[in-house]
Amino acid sequence: MADDYLWDRSGTPDPDVLYLERLLPRVREHVRRAPGADPAPAPPAPSRRRVALHGLALAACVLIGVGGFRLATPTAAPDPAAIRGETLPPSPPPASAAPTPAPSVQRAAPRRHPVVVPSAEPPPDELASERSPASIAAVVAQHRAEVKSRCWEPALAQRKDGAATTVRVTASFTIEKSGSVTSATAGPSSADYPSLAGCVAAEVGRWRFGPAGAAVSARLPFVFTEG
Repeated sequence: MADDYLWDRSGTPDPDVLYLERLLPRVREHVRRAPGADPAPAPPAPSRRRVALHGLALAACVLIGVGGFRLATPTAAPDPAAIRGETLPPSPPPASAAPTPAPSVQRAAPRRHPVVVPSAEPPPDELASERSPASIAAVVAQHRAEVKSRCWEPALAQRKDGAATTVRVTASFTIEKSGSVTSATAGPSSADYPSLAGCVAAEVGRWRFGPAGAAVSARLPFVFTEG
């Protein structure tokens, strides 16, 4: 607090002194207007020195009281602007904490399993290393009637007078691993039936056998007879 303010009201006043100066007139007015209270005679005008002493004493009491109050309850000192009746701007709201971003989760890529395409042919280790005679005979038995009706019967209908009634033709061919027939031939060719051997070779070349582990060559005799 500046001492000049207590002497001649110059300098910067203490906020607590300003507060008491505004409060004392209200108390004095309240006491004067109380019912039954005799109006007190006006005191003689004090001298300048006496006013200064009273001001120092009042300031000392105020400081002692305010210091004890601050020791008992630690609060912030009143703002001078609030004492003068000024309106303070509202305090800004506390800044909200920025939201913590959620941790990104990286998903593992799905494992791709190889696509197995089944082969048209079974693996070689599952095939028979050699064709059995029984498997060849079974396919031949399925086609004997076709060879007779497609080759022997037309040739027999076109034979010449005095032609042989029995003809022997041997077919030679190769059965590949896939079961197809290659290199099919037939003979000997008969003079009485010149187209018979070629027809037999063509029919055998269209046969199909089951797959096997190796190719095999075969010879198959055909005996054609009348009746």
